[in-house]
Amino acid sequence: MKEYLRVVYFILALLVLGLAGFYTTYVTLKVVFAFFAVVVLGYFLKGYTGRMIGFIILSILLFLIPMASITSFEYLAKSGESGLKRLMNFSETLTRRSGKVYNPDVRYDETEELIFDINAGLRLEFVDEPGIVVPSTLKVKQTRGVLEIRGGEKNSTYVVKVGGEKLERINISSFRLDVNGKFEKRLKRFVASAVGMSINGELISDVNELDSTGVELLGTLSADDMTINSVGVELNGEISADKIEIDSVGVNMKLKLRNCSYMDISSTGVNGKLEFLGGKALRLKIDSTGGKLYLKNSSDSDITINSSGVKVVRE
Repeated sequence: MKEYLRVVYFILALLVLGLAGFYTTYVTLKVVFAFFAVVVLGYFLKGYTGRMIGFIILSILLFLIPMASITSFEYLAKSGESGLKRLMNFSETLTRRSGKVYNPDVRYDETEELIFDINAGLRLEFVDEPGIVVPSTLKVKQTRGVLEIRGGEKNSTYVVKVGGEKLERINISSFRLDVNGKFEKRLKRFVASAVGMSINGELISDVNELDSTGVELLGTLSADDMTINSVGVELNGEISADKIEIDSVGVNMKLKLRNCSYMDISSTGVNGKLEFLGGKALRLKIDSTGGKLYLKNSSDSDITINSSGVKVVRE
């Protein structure tokens, strides 16, 4: 019975510490909660090692190994463009493969919703012609208003061409994602999740959500709401969005921004240049621990800045 209660108390302690660390917004407190969680885990496991030295070693190893990784990422993010380039290059090396490329050869009619679940690289090309063209090696399921494309072999890349006037929603899950071309119609929703991601084209949507280890934006994106969650974010292009939220370890930008009323960047390091082209009064919020951002206002619109950690230099 005592052993049962001990396990229950252990689980409750880890649950409380985990929830506290998850919901707190301060990185320092997250580290403190993580440390105490590791201490609790080490104390629990020491019963199986038989010695207090087991508790000490477990606590040190379980805490220092994750913290060493976190510190390394923070160093790369704070060290400016060169550091973030190393992060992005790591993601690029991890996801870009020199394997076989499967070109599209089967055409499907236009649909309202397009769903991708690809266990490999996906090269999405927007074209000025109706229909969706897919490699025959992928599994395709077409139901009323929805086209699902699944499958793929590791170390391979699948090219899919998308066009038409009926498409409203695109949902992508793949290992690597490359988007090229211009999609003329405004989408209701564009959601993409991939280990490595590069968008070099023109895309308009009501909602744009990107989740990746490394995100590189080279084209022109327009949306009402845009959300980016990624370890590394490289912004080189133009964004027109009313609300933008970026949560990352490192952000580097050479970005032109327009029609934006609120931009929230939460990152360990923020570097680069932001040029605001106006359209609305901008409220810029940056929560960081280092970096330098050059801000240029090329409009008559007002910019309100609320920043911490990063140095914002107005040009």
